Amino acid sequence: MHAGALRRHLCRLAPAPETFLAKRRVYLETLATASVCGYVVGLGDRHLDNLLLADGDGAVVHIDMGYAFGTATTALPVPELIPFRLTRELRAPL
Repeated sequence: MHAGALRRHLCRLAPAPETFLAKRRVYLETLATASVCGYVVGLGDRHLDNLLLADGDGAVVHIDMGYAFGTATTALPVPELIPFRLTRELRAPL
């Protein structure tokens, strides 16, 4: 996915600049909260295919919880060793 795809999608969802800023804030807050919670419960295998973006408010929703409680550190061919992923794609809307 191109780094600006999430930002463009949020722009399309917002009819006015104020709405974009509100949706971007919700995106940021839910991404941060999900990252912290995922770290606490050991949720691994986080990437764009495991995230949904809510069209209504721009919230990030985690899906596909197959690797929780640290199992991604042993079950995956390449172990999940980082606490959470903050890639260019995820930072682009900021």
